[in-house]
Formats: sequence, C-alpha cells, structure tokens
Amino acid sequence: MFKVSFVQDIVKGLQFLHDESKIGYHGNLKSSNCIVDAYWRVKLSSYGMEQIRVDEPDAKADDLLWFAPEIIRRAAVKQDLSKTELAKSDIYSLAIVFYEIYGRQGPFGDDLLDSEEIIEQLKYPNGGAFTRPDIHLITKAPFPIPSVVEKCWAEDADSRPSIKKVRELLKPLSKGLKGNIADNIMSLLDRYRNNLEDVIKERTDQLEDEKKRNENLLLQLLPKSVATSLKNGQPVDAEFYDSVSIYFSDIVGFTALCSKSTPIQIVNMLNNLYTNFDTIIDKFDCYKVETIGDAYMFVSGLPELNSHLHAGEVASASLELLDSIKTFTVKHCPDEKLRLRIGNHSGPVVTGVVGIRMPRYCLFGDTVIIANNMESSGEPMKIQISSEAYDLLLKCGGYVTEKRDKIVFKNKQEVMTYWMNDYVKDARLARLIQHQDKHPHLNTLIHKFNKGVK
Repeated sequence: MFKVSFVQDIVKGLQFLHDESKIGYHGNLKSSNCIVDAYWRVKLSSYGMEQIRVDEPDAKADDLLWFAPEIIRRAAVKQDLSKTELAKSDIYSLAIVFYEIYGRQGPFGDDLLDSEEIIEQLKYPNGGAFTRPDIHLITKAPFPIPSVVEKCWAEDADSRPSIKKVRELLKPLSKGLKGNIADNIMSLLDRYRNNLEDVIKERTDQLEDEKKRNENLLLQLLPKSVATSLKNGQPVDAEFYDSVSIYFSDIVGFTALCSKSTPIQIVNMLNNLYTNFDTIIDKFDCYKVETIGDAYMFVSGLPELNSHLHAGEVASASLELLDSIKTFTVKHCPDEKLRLRIGNHSGPVVTGVVGIRMPRYCLFGDTVIIANNMESSGEPMKIQISSEAYDLLLKCGGYVTEKRDKIVFKNKQEVMTYWMNDYVKDARLARLIQHQDKHPHLNTLIHKFNKGVK
C-alpha cells in the first residue's frame, strides 16, 4: 500500500510538471528529490533550473545514475536540451525510481560495478548492449511494474511512453486502494475499527456467558443473597431463623454395597442418585445444604422466609424422593435395590458462612441434631417426622400421617414422632385446589392426586 501510494504521488507530480506547468519537465528526478510530507504524501523537489545545473562543475558519478543515457552523453559536451528531450529523460529517471521502490537496493540494485564504470557503460554501449539495472530484482513486483519499468528506460527516447500513458498503464496497480497513503490508512483504520468492534462484542458476549456460568455455579454452592453479598465484598453475618424444616436421609446398607463395588462405581452411583435428587428438590422451595457420603440434607424456610409452609415443602419433597428411589437402578449392580431412611424436623437454626477458601453455608443448632436423629432412628423406606414438623403439617394440610411410639435419642431424651405415609386423597382435593395460589407446595400434591383420580 505504501509503495503504490508513493508511485501514484510521483506520477501525479511528474504529470503536472509535464502537462500543466510552464516548466514542462523535472530535469533532475531521483529518489532523493522525492520528499515525503507529514501526511505521507510524496512531493517532487529540485525541478527545473536546468541551465544552472549545466553550468555547474561536473557532477559526481553517483548523482548521474538516475539520468537517461542521452542526457549523460550530451551533458559531457554541454549541449542545450529542449523541454521535450528533458521530459523524455524524466521518464527514464522515473523507471529508475520505481526500480528503487520495489527493488529496495538503490538505482542499479546489487550491481558489482562502481558508479564510474556504470556511467561509462551508459555513455558508450559495448557492441549495442545497453547497460540497465537487473530487471530480475523486481520480477516479483505487482503487475504491471516490471513491464512499465522496461518500457520507460528504453534506449530510444522516442519509444518511451509519455507520463500520461505511464499513469494509464499503472491503473491496475491501484485497484481497490484510495488515492493516497492518508486515505488508505484511514480506510484501514475504519476496517480495523469495525473489526475491533466485532471482536469486542464477541469477547463481551463470551465474558457475559462466562460470568453467568460462574454465577450459576456460585448459586449452586451458596444461597443467592449470600452469594451477592460475597461478590460485593460485604461480610455475611450469622442469621437466626425461628422456624425452618430440615431433611436428612441416608442409604440403608450403603456399607455393604461399598464392599462389593469399586470406589469409581460408588462415586458414579452417588452422582447419578443425587443428580436425580437435585432435580426433584428444585421443584420445591428448598435449599440443598450438602451431601456427605451417602447422607443428603436440605432445608426450607431459609434464606427466603415462607411462613409455616416450609414443613409442607420438605414433606412433599420427601415423598417425591421416596418414590424416585423405588425405580432407581444401580448400573453396576442392577439387582441391588437402594432404600432410603428419611427424617424431618422443624425448629429454629442459626446460619453462617464458614471459611474464606471454598466457603460453606452451614446450619447450627439443636434442630440440625434432632433432624439427624429423626433419620438415624427411623426405618428403611419410611419418613419419620418430629412432633414440631407434624404440628406444622396440620396447618399446611394434605398429608397422611401415623403416630409412632415415643423414641429415645442417644442423649436419653424421649420424644414423640410420626410416620408420614402419603398425601391426602380425593376428599381434600377440592380444598387444596382452592388454596394452591397461596401454598405453592400444593401444586405437586394436586398433580399427584390427579394421576390417581378419575
């Protein structure tokens, strides 16, 4: 692009001198007289004043390398030259400048002869062999530079093309480019800016996608309100909740299953099982707290409060999980049937984020311990609930429960518990439908009822 722009500017300048100015020729065209201005435009200097140069002492051989052979010969005898003859010699000089631009090695390329020897050969051709720069140096230059150069440095001055013809011959060279280097650079900058905008938009979209993935991952590890506080650099203080419901479960016979399975098989099994569990509890207003080995724990009623409905959310999710385990298949032991032991309890808890690296959202208090005891003291494929959870389920409505005898915990505390067996059937369906807008957990109950009601 730079080379083409330089060539065009030189040709335009020379055409102005030949066709539009009173001077009619340049008379001293060479690369050192092609001046580049602040806008990267080439302007011609040191033109005209031919008589002054003729009257000067003999020029050095290095300065004569751009002159046409006929000028070198006539200057030796101080002959006057016409404007037409000088204009034709400019065309020869123009070819030498083009050769420099595309050959990048000076007016006669890498010729081993010194300047005096070259000038002597130009003055006195040896047996009709005319000395010229090695054209092979610019054979890889873009079309039509090589052919134009050869036409312009022809030995017969009359056979050289006029500057107007040269400009016409060079038209294919500038195809797709602006008139000068400044315009070309602006065009390049426009294309670069547009491309840069596309790249920035693409990178911004990728950044947004990555940000969403990171936020989704963070929300799977921490509640939304807690994650937002941590992202904003705000401290997460411990909070007290006066009533929540907690679910605990583990797999009965898990140790025996582990003894006949490889660690990878166990990990894959638990991943499949708990991925299914996660999908189920996502339908309810519940927050998964953690899984440790075969133990699974979630809670409702925090961090978003939901009145007493947390007991119904946990109860409904418990029944769904109990149903799902009946159809779950252990891939590496297809004949093995998994059985869950589930315990629910409602009561007050304190929550807090523990740790800076891999922070964990933890629940503290007797409610957590009692919920764990509800599970450990239960029976396979049954849901044992505490009396506190039972009282809240009566407010929610829609569940079939059965009173169990009092049980004694490890600390010798005696408590009353209940089995939660199923949802209430058709007699309560109409009332549930009336209240489904106020009680989101009832939607699942109604769906379950409808599957069995004709």
